[in-house]
Amino acid sequence: MKKVIIILALLIVLIGGICFGGYFVFTHPSHEYKAKDFSFRVPSGFNYESSEDDEKYTFRCLGEKVTIEDKTLNCTPEAAKGFLVYYEDEENVKTEPFEAAGLQGHFRTSDLTIRGRKLTCLSYIFGTETKFFSMDCSCSPAKALLIKKAMDNLAESVVFTSDFRLADKPDTYDFDLLSFNAGSKFTLKDETAEYSKEHTLTDLRATIVQALADTDVGTYSPSVNVTVKELDNSPAEFADAIYNDVQTEQDKYESIVRDQVKLSGCDCEHIKYVKKNDTDDRTALVCHDQYFLKSGNYVYSFNAVYINSADEALVKEILDNITIKEAEE
Repeated sequence: MKKVIIILALLIVLIGGICFGGYFVFTHPSHEYKAKDFSFRVPSGFNYESSEDDEKYTFRCLGEKVTIEDKTLNCTPEAAKGFLVYYEDEENVKTEPFEAAGLQGHFRTSDLTIRGRKLTCLSYIFGTETKFFSMDCSCSPAKALLIKKAMDNLAESVVFTSDFRLADKPDTYDFDLLSFNAGSKFTLKDETAEYSKEHTLTDLRATIVQALADTDVGTYSPSVNVTVKELDNSPAEFADAIYNDVQTEQDKYESIVRDQVKLSGCDCEHIKYVKKNDTDDRTALVCHDQYFLKSGNYVYSFNAVYINSADEALVKEILDNITIKEAEE
């Protein structure tokens, strides 16, 4: 009898050791990876699957996919919660503040049923100064506790490695054909090279938005898209074409204005209209302000999109800080 008890005790210790060892393997970070702005370590229980440009990594844990992304978002950590993963028909949704490795953010969990399979959805986003570390996993409820612990520990291993600071952003973006004084309030993304791959050669294509929005909507509204091309067309041709299109679909648009204004000291063709919303929520109406002007052989297009009057004031501030340059002969 005594021998049986000893054997059972040894078996319990052995099984306990195996369980603890497995738990440790699946939850303790050990293998290091480097993303664009962060380094992080994953547990041995995470199997590497793929990566994209040091910005997105995919792993498997207990057969479930875990996605890690290095995101640049022009917003505060508080506003970044709007970029947590959301699904339709979620239940038991809970979003709460999350801090790891001295970085601030949010954690979100929810339950979801897809084609009869019950899932627990885990979503993290945390970071600093527009750089964010994001993790997501949708797994069976039985695996969720272990996978969440592994993801929590992984989060604690994250190190912010980028030298990027908001103060390092240029106050003025200077191009051959225009300049934009961004100050600390706005930021400009030069999209010329990417845009020209799919469109006719463009001399400049850029998007201007707030540098540090306090809501997720503020990361893209208001925005001003700038396009500069060498064209024979007159600014009036472009504005009239849009005006005619909008007029033919008055069930979709309202408050249509077509006039001439000044922009950066230049005569400018202007069209403004509001896209109607399918609901009665007037605060969600999307306003479009489009400006066209010509300097030398170049046509400048400014397409401003915003939602409310506060955004409209920001758009005006953006446009007031654009300087049109005379093209060199």
